[in-house]
Amino acid sequence: MRTYRLAPLLALPLLIVACNPTAIQPSAAPSAAPSSPPSAAPTDAPTSPTDAPTDVPTAAPTVEPTASPTAAPTTPPTAEPSPEPSSGTGGLDPSLSDAGIVARVTLTGDSRGFERDGTYEIIAVAADASGCSFTFDGDEYQAVAYDLSTEIDQVQRLSVTVPAEAIPESDGDTTGVDGRVSFDFNAESIFGMTYTGDASQDEEGSSTIEINRVGETIDFTFDSTTWDDATFTGQLVCGAA
Repeated sequence: MRTYRLAPLLALPLLIVACNPTAIQPSAAPSAAPSSPPSAAPTDAPTSPTDAPTDVPTAAPTVEPTASPTAAPTTPPTAEPSPEPSSGTGGLDPSLSDAGIVARVTLTGDSRGFERDGTYEIIAVAADASGCSFTFDGDEYQAVAYDLSTEIDQVQRLSVTVPAEAIPESDGDTTGVDGRVSFDFNAESIFGMTYTGDASQDEEGSSTIEINRVGETIDFTFDSTTWDDATFTGQLVCGAA
């Protein structure tokens, strides 16, 4: 038999294989790269939001009323009529008093040093003994307006006294009646607080009175002079209480 010799360089790899058989296991072939390359990120910038329309939207048409609204009436509605004072009362309203009596007096030429010249009104109070009636003997008719709550230097009482026969029995007038008219101030002193015109008494001045009757309302209009020559004029109205 013929003996062969291996060259030293060829013997070395064989020796390595014999000692470590796994050393020459074939390695798995790498997975092939995908045939289609991955999609690249989009190069275009994202579409910006749709721009707002440049045209201004058409406003809804204004619908004009087919007829003008009816204008408010130029004449104000008729108000409820205010109660008017009785005829001849000079604006004095006896319905303001629970006694049905109101009075007004104007004083001029006062020489008593109290500076009382002026016009004063009284709305009579029933609880203060105000009233209009014939006297007990029937000879006179007396009307008295009292308001004892008045302030200092205000008139708190005014009275008119006339003969009974001077009062008209029905609607009508009586003029030129001589009678008595007197009034008091609410004063800190009783001296000089009373002013009287009464021709029936000595040194008490005088009063001339006109009487007007309409229904149950009796109006006394007076013109008086005091003993010290002050004058006062005015009215007292007796209405239905």
